[in-house]
Amino acid sequence: MKKIRIMAAIAALLTCISVFLLLNSNIDKEEAKEKVADNIEVVVAADNISAETQIKIEMLKIITVPKNLALPSAIKKKEEIAGMITKTDI
Repeated sequence: MKKIRIMAAIAALLTCISVFLLLNSNIDKEEAKEKVADNIEVVVAADNISAETQIKIEMLKIITVPKNLALPSAIKKKEEIAGMITKTDI
C-alpha cells in the first residue's frame, strides 16, 4: 500500500512540473509576440528619386518596421516631406 502512495505522489509531482513548464512556455511565446508586434510605420521612397526633384506623395510609401530599428528622426506621415526638394539621389 505504501508503494502505491509513493508512486501516486511521484506521478502527481511530475504532473505538476509538466503543467508548470507547459504554462511557462506559453507565457514566453506571448511575450515574444508582444515584442514582435511592437512595430512602427515609416515613410520611404516608393522608387528611386533623383537629386533636385520635388517630392510628391505618389513617390512615397509607408512600410512597417520594428520600433527598435527605426531612427528617431524617421518620417511617419507622407505629408511631412511632400513638396520638399531632394538634395541627393534617394
